[in-house]
Amino acid sequence: MAFEVPVLIIIYKRAETTAKVLKALELVKPTHIYVAANAPNPDNAADPPKVNEVRALFDAISWPCTVTKLFRTEHLSAKNSISSAITWFFQLVEEGIILEDDCEVNESFFRLASECLDKYRNTPEVMQINASNFQFGQNRGNADYYFSRYNHIWGWASWRRAWQHFKLHPADLKQNEVYAGIDAMFTRPQDRSYWRAMYQYAMSGRIDTWDYQWMFSFWAARGKAITPNQNLVSNLGFGADATNSITTDDRVANLPKRELHNPLQHPTQIEFNDEADNYTSDEFFGISKSYKTGHLKIKVATLLPVSFKKRLKKMLLKMNK
Repeated sequence: MAFEVPVLIIIYKRAETTAKVLKALELVKPTHIYVAANAPNPDNAADPPKVNEVRALFDAISWPCTVTKLFRTEHLSAKNSISSAITWFFQLVEEGIILEDDCEVNESFFRLASECLDKYRNTPEVMQINASNFQFGQNRGNADYYFSRYNHIWGWASWRRAWQHFKLHPADLKQNEVYAGIDAMFTRPQDRSYWRAMYQYAMSGRIDTWDYQWMFSFWAARGKAITPNQNLVSNLGFGADATNSITTDDRVANLPKRELHNPLQHPTQIEFNDEADNYTSDEFFGISKSYKTGHLKIKVATLLPVSFKKRLKKMLLKMNK
């Protein structure tokens, strides 16, 4: 059967990982693919051939489908390129799946996304469907998924109605609204302290990302995210070409993918799983551990110039070789 859910793939210059993402899509053969590509960086002479190689992959898709392209001619920062690509996608479709060029999902995620996009289409509080699970083998509840405060972006699905809450810039993503959202979503003081510090970091402009802004927008809207009880995606993008995830020995790099039941087992209530979210806070984000020093690392990073961060990134890459 044809897979009718629209799929957005966000690409740049990594042909090897992009080819693996397309290979995963071949499992379900979506009939509508949207592809958004950043332009080569004019400061990097090696970019143009790499960018062209990746773009050419979408002229050689092996199954019948419509490919709609947004191939940029001007290079944008990662946060602007990715977030505007998602906005472009949701201007064209009401709902769909979003994959970056390093997120290899399995067949179970396509089933979960398709079924839950339909099931929760008219449930405004449900704003996202995750492919990621960071419980490291622990099941939460008796269903194939639970509801979380965390909207992970390594393979996800959503609706136009949810993305309309997204705000990228400090002038729009106001501190009082974000802090109110954090306080409404979290009861533990360490979570509130961490995410307030992270808001200041994201708004400082010292990190080129959009996902924190999406998370804060999500919390300001009091959203809930569907999280599978098995991990359904491997992030292949850790390494030198990554914007932020550069350490290849990270615990969550290349996580194995598992399968969900068929048919899916749905939870009976739409409520947060506190045990799961506390675990994600502590084991994925390291919140309780860093609370002992007042989340000092984030506060220092907020003050450091971008140039220092770039030098630090190069140093870390050398250490990992």
